[in-house]
Amino acid sequence: MPIDIQDINGPLRVLAGPGTGKTRALVDLYEQAVLRRVATRDQILALTFSTGAAEEIGRRIDERLQDDYGEAWISTFHSFCWRVLRDHAPDAHRMLINSFQESIVMRQVLAEVDPDVLGALVGVRRSDAFARDLLGFVSLMKQNLVHPAAFILATEAGGSDRLRALAAEEAAEEATAPSSCCSPGTSCASSCA
Repeated sequence: MPIDIQDINGPLRVLAGPGTGKTRALVDLYEQAVLRRVATRDQILALTFSTGAAEEIGRRIDERLQDDYGEAWISTFHSFCWRVLRDHAPDAHRMLINSFQESIVMRQVLAEVDPDVLGALVGVRRSDAFARDLLGFVSLMKQNLVHPAAFILATEAGGSDRLRALAAEEAAEEATAPSSCCSPGTSCASSCA
């Protein structure tokens, strides 16, 4: 049963299983809203969980409307959050970086850290895999709301040499890296903790 844009009064959530026509329904409603002048393209927000679905919705809408509209608000939830934070950052001193930039910063921090701090891990400090693992570890600590100072204190109290090295590296990364609040592919809420 097709939905008419005139029957909608406010935000709409389309929730259904795979292959049920969610994309088609969203594209139909989007097209109706624009063509009937209920809303302009910059007044419509279409969010989805997957990048593929967002791209497909955007492609179908562009094919139907064939206008020269620039940037529409069709994206994943994470990309939308990142875009809003990037454009309207609540703290001008915080910098939003993407995962590629984050890995560059981590490799730079690893290259500059005192080899004695890393101990047995010094041999892998230039490894991309180690940098990725360390970023994953930092992300895990953020998701669990573990503050770097608390982690360092806990490892000094009874952690292994490896944990002490990770704690020191986390502290060095925290001190030298630009403060990142949210990056694509991470949860905006957990990254801002």
